[in-house]
Amino acid sequence: MFEQFAEQVLPVYPKRSFAPGTLLAPVPPVLVTAARERLSDSLYNGANAMTAGWTGIVNTKPPVLSLAVRPERFTYDLINETGEFAINLATVEMAAQVDFCGVRSGRDVDKIAKCGFHVEPSSSLPSVPILLESPLALLCKVRKSEHLGSHTLFLADIVGLEVAEAICSNDGKIDLGKAGLLAYAHGHYYELGPVLGFFGYSVAKAKIRKQRL
Repeated sequence: MFEQFAEQVLPVYPKRSFAPGTLLAPVPPVLVTAARERLSDSLYNGANAMTAGWTGIVNTKPPVLSLAVRPERFTYDLINETGEFAINLATVEMAAQVDFCGVRSGRDVDKIAKCGFHVEPSSSLPSVPILLESPLALLCKVRKSEHLGSHTLFLADIVGLEVAEAICSNDGKIDLGKAGLLAYAHGHYYELGPVLGFFGYSVAKAKIRKQRL
């Protein structure tokens, strides 16, 4: 496939300079859930869902992610108090709820009830509610935090995953392509487009590319 690189003419884009800005995109608009304590299998004290776009994987062994939260957010207090939270991936069907959870505060409204979300405890962190409407939840325990200015950065160990049966194959693999995940870029929500390739496809043999694409 390397031969195609020589034949392909990529477009080039003249640039103009701007002031520094947070224009890394697209990002996953996830729903961060946390609570002060679990009262029952479906009831939590202080349970809240907050939309976050600034999260990402920063290490594989052990699995660690980052999450940036403004200190004035209600979820910031919950994470600070408990050191635990969940990252719930969002689908295109959840776009309106994701937006709502980003512009309203859990101090003023029960966002989980307002959005009609259903919650349950996970096996890894039963004190943290996860959303049944989400196809995948990453359960996280804070290892350290650092205040950067407008946001505080939490580095957290991923201690477990809760994955919908609908995106799991019989051989135990997870197919996020079936999840219909939501994306966010520069103030707008997007549906992911068609598959263009897979990791390593640029160097894979033609037979493998044909099987997987």
